[in-house]
Amino acid sequence: RRTAVLGVLKVFRLDAKIVEELELEQKLKEMFANDTDSQVVANALSVLQQIVSSPQDLITKAVVYSLLNRLKEFSEWSQCAVLEFVSNYRPENGDETFDIMNVLEDRLQHSNSALVLATIKVFLHLTVEIPDIHQQVLERIRGPLFTMMHNKGPEISYTIASHLRLLVERAPMLFSQDFKQFYCRYNDSIHVKKLKLEMLTVVADEANAYDIVNEICEYATDPNETIARESIKAVGTIAMNLRTADGLVERLLSFLDMNMDHVTAETYIVMADILRCLPEHADKCIDALAALGSIEVVKAEARSAMVWILGSYGEKLQEAPYILEKVGHTFEEEEECVQLSMLTAVTKLFFKRAPECHRLLVEVLEKGAECANQDVHDRALFYFRLLKRDINQAQQVVGLQPPTTVTFSEQLGSELKDTLFREFNSLSALYNEPASVFVADDAAEEITYYDEEDLLYEEHVEESQNLLDFAAEEATSSSSGAASAAAPTPAAAAAAAPSPMSLLDDLASLSVEAPAPPAPAREEIRLNASPSMDAGRFQQLWGSLANQDVFTVSPGGINVQDLTSRMRSQGILTMASGGQEPMYKLYQYAQLEGSPSSVFLVEMIANTQAGTLTCTCKTDPAADLKSFSAFLTKLLT
Repeated sequence: RRTAVLGVLKVFRLDAKIVEELELEQKLKEMFANDTDSQVVANALSVLQQIVSSPQDLITKAVVYSLLNRLKEFSEWSQCAVLEFVSNYRPENGDETFDIMNVLEDRLQHSNSALVLATIKVFLHLTVEIPDIHQQVLERIRGPLFTMMHNKGPEISYTIASHLRLLVERAPMLFSQDFKQFYCRYNDSIHVKKLKLEMLTVVADEANAYDIVNEICEYATDPNETIARESIKAVGTIAMNLRTADGLVERLLSFLDMNMDHVTAETYIVMADILRCLPEHADKCIDALAALGSIEVVKAEARSAMVWILGSYGEKLQEAPYILEKVGHTFEEEEECVQLSMLTAVTKLFFKRAPECHRLLVEVLEKGAECANQDVHDRALFYFRLLKRDINQAQQVVGLQPPTTVTFSEQLGSELKDTLFREFNSLSALYNEPASVFVADDAAEEITYYDEEDLLYEEHVEESQNLLDFAAEEATSSSSGAASAAAPTPAAAAAAAPSPMSLLDDLASLSVEAPAPPAPAREEIRLNASPSMDAGRFQQLWGSLANQDVFTVSPGGINVQDLTSRMRSQGILTMASGGQEPMYKLYQYAQLEGSPSSVFLVEMIANTQAGTLTCTCKTDPAADLKSFSAFLTKLLT
């Protein structure tokens, strides 16, 4: 009977009409209500939840009471399934709520952590609309959760800590008195330590902040660099959350005295965040940098943070222009984030210390305009044209201090927190993302289209190069240079600088030119109405063709099926496609009419929510690239 029940689900997947014709659903309901074997009942529950049109209709008072009364007959695995089912039940009154919780009270002391979490979910969901009782439930479940987090293996400890994080974020004041429970232990894994540091930043208040920060400061010397960095970040987060607490920023700045590269780098990054949130601490931070002669850290994010600080508050630090000058000498070797920060910082500092920054501004704008990176190139051109057009307007745009930052985008919104709470005791707590992000909805079928030959392209794609993988490719980064030039003395710089009235004269002589206009496209191409290509050749060409053109169009109202049909009518066939709302990815190909050797390959990412299509085109030969891109753009718009 146990196996037969599961067989119904297999039949349902193959042909749902057979289940309906044989009335198997009704038989399952009878077995679910009346069978004497607990495992048969558990299997029937699992299958019914997947085949009935409205699983919520199964949740009735009689069914819930029947399952709870024989709960101990089920295996631990089945008990978890039953409790997950019961968690969706809504009692009629408070007495019924207490009756259910009294029945499940002993499950909180069970040795199986999955069973404890399932019970906690029932308690939380039953009382979510009764604030007083809900708070009592949170107080009751703290003990079992702390015990499991400290006394289980690393995998279970991490799982429990992930769920604790949800509860701590939901009720930080309730857990603030237990802040020592979140102190890191010597045998904790790195992942558990990171979660504990996150929870410490949430429970920190004016009463316990100094004790927590003193403890976290000890972790800065941890042999593991990840934990050391996270501890420094935690101190900064607490300082930004408790804006009135004195002494926290000083504790952060004390990390600069440790003379450890990774500690110094992370301190610079956090210091920049603090100045964005708490500009009143600028004097303290700049005083800590008084002895700074150059930016010695290698990490690009830290160099970018220091450049931002020097550009925003360079008027308070005498050596600021000369430190930036050393970075300017190695501009071409810096990472993109450092180059972008450098352009903004030098332009901003120019309005505060023009004589000392004039030559540096000319140098970085010229190097930026010659940079192959499009973002750096565009920003350099923007600043150049802005300065050349109107110096006063440029100062209003670039030179003013930005508004104080209140929150950062990494902080979770209340809506997301509520969603994660509803999905308690699931992978959502571990990923810190709602299930809709990583679980496909059975009701929303994945759309996949293939050409007439019905080629299953994915079978031919090597596992190491799955073209339908939405994961972003790792960007290759160039090594940052360490070369530096001797900084001139302030007196020498002032003597060599031009008069303030003529400081902008040299900007006109910059070899900064607008991007060359695109070469005119040749006569519109004509495509073969029935191109042919197999999956193996598509894969080989896509990996070998270096020339490509990337563009985005916004036609709005995207329907993937209509889109592929329209492109098929123009001779562009789909090799493979996949995805689900709102993101779809398609790989397509075409051939030039009368020249089978001339092929066109397209990767198209469709965002139906934003109404955008991002296309990457590759052609063989390369001379046809612009013509095909123009043809495709016209077709899509």
